[in-house]
Amino acid sequence: MKKRSPRTAAVVAGALGALVLALPTGSYARHHHHDDDDWNSNAWQGAQHEQEELDQAQANQQQDWQRLQHERGEMEEARRAGDWGAYQQELQEAREAKRALRNDQGQVEHEQQELGEQQPAYRDYRNEWSGD
Repeated sequence: MKKRSPRTAAVVAGALGALVLALPTGSYARHHHHDDDDWNSNAWQGAQHEQEELDQAQANQQQDWQRLQHERGEMEEARRAGDWGAYQQELQEAREAKRALRNDQGQVEHEQQELGEQQPAYRDYRNEWSGD
């Protein structure tokens, strides 16, 4: 298993922290005692949606990281074999994987920001129904 980079570890830690903040502290049954909490339900759904988008962005990032590592390995094999045509092809594929990884990082940062914007409303919602 490959070790994660410090940046990847920080992203994963941030996501886990966001997930902890998104989890309710009261019971599910207590929430349903409110009949007029459409706005509160929307806060929960908004936070859940943003967490799902963040999870997907991080999965894409991990997949592209693995692809980049694979392409780098193939580049090294082609270089050792002296196959410069294959090396150039793998170099191009590695560049594409790097671009995808940069895009993924931007998407992860965007989703973290979106989740951060949803969390205050959700925290208010959680506090409202946990204080019954």
